[in-house]
Amino acid sequence: CRIRPSEPRSTCSEAPGAAALVEDESPEKIVVACDGGPASRAALDWVIDRALRIPAEVDVVTVEETDWLPLGTDPSEFRRACADVLSGAASHLAHRHGISWVTTTLLSGKPSQELADASAYADVLVIGSRRVSAAVGALHRTLALRLAARTSCRLVVVPADWQLPSGPIVVGVGDDPAPDGAVEDAADEARRTGRALLVVHAWSLPAPFSILDALLKTTYPTLEAL
Repeated sequence: CRIRPSEPRSTCSEAPGAAALVEDESPEKIVVACDGGPASRAALDWVIDRALRIPAEVDVVTVEETDWLPLGTDPSEFRRACADVLSGAASHLAHRHGISWVTTTLLSGKPSQELADASAYADVLVIGSRRVSAAVGALHRTLALRLAARTSCRLVVVPADWQLPSGPIVVGVGDDPAPDGAVEDAADEARRTGRALLVVHAWSLPAPFSILDALLKTTYPTLEAL
């Protein structure tokens, strides 16, 4: 069992009866954040589904935030609740096909910082997310938005109402000529799942462009060609 020295409160357990790893393919190291809510359960279910195709070693983490507790409050009860969350998540992942190892880690601090640091040890960081309006996301910056620019590995955001997918793998591309790792990952995912790959690109009309220009078709030949 590998426990990171900086996290002495980690506990670990091998998943009994786990399926043998695919030959010549190293298990993917997945860190999945869990707080006991429905979004976290969806994230765990996503990990279980992925392990059916890619063998995985999973570290379930939760972050205790004790800074907001009143001064002098004993944090032990709050910490026990965090431990219960980790235990429940580990039980949910136990005996699952493709998951060869499950660890649990209790972190302490700001979730965005702690999870970003934890991503340095992972191939994939998975978090659950409740859907919010665009205005809320812009004003308050959800955890997913804060993590997106800070993780050291791929970040997967699983909505609370996630279900087993059946549609194509969708990947967005920009106009940057440099190689795009997201496209490569999406192509690999499409190959593993046997699903179609849909590549999309979004763009905005130039500022001088107007509906009148479109109707008259006298300007912007490049846009007309597109």
